[in-house]
Amino acid sequence: MPGAIAGSLVVSRIPRQQFDLIFAFVLGGVGIWLIAWRPSTAIRLPPQGWFVVHRTVKDHRGNTFSYGYRAWLGMLLSLFVGFFSSLLGVGGGFIHVPLMTAVLHFPVHVATATSQFVLGFMALEGSSVHIVSGDIGWDENLAKAGVLAIEAVIGAQGGARVSRHLPPLVITRILAVTLVIVAARLGITAL
Repeated sequence: MPGAIAGSLVVSRIPRQQFDLIFAFVLGGVGIWLIAWRPSTAIRLPPQGWFVVHRTVKDHRGNTFSYGYRAWLGMLLSLFVGFFSSLLGVGGGFIHVPLMTAVLHFPVHVATATSQFVLGFMALEGSSVHIVSGDIGWDENLAKAGVLAIEAVIGAQGGARVSRHLPPLVITRILAVTLVIVAARLGITAL
């Protein structure tokens, strides 16, 4: 949450062209990293030591996921994700989920659900900062954002259903290619 506040405060000080280039760089960087990333098939022992969290989660289908992560590293990554998601005005899931799976070793479905939960709070906080500072008024822009939010919820339901039939690596590759395409278009437009 502190990252979300900081990102919301910094964004108004960045000129539009520089903002678009930063956004293109972040999108492209994450996309290229996801294309190059190869998930490890090695058996990993959960981390041990101080400030380590161990979880076992059973989903509604009966699948059990056991994993562990260093909480301090998770908090540091969330600070980074909160900052960039508020700075760029995006949900941040395209950064959060890959970091949670590759760095913290969350199972991909757990990472996706966790990211959605956390990013809901970050988005609310970042939007509140913009409303209080006067960057967003209670006019047609807020109404447009409400319509987009409703469409995103509807689209997310369809995406969740389709994702059940695809392997996690295929989903990751689709996301990666999409990010690179959007980054290229945004970067060319900014230049």
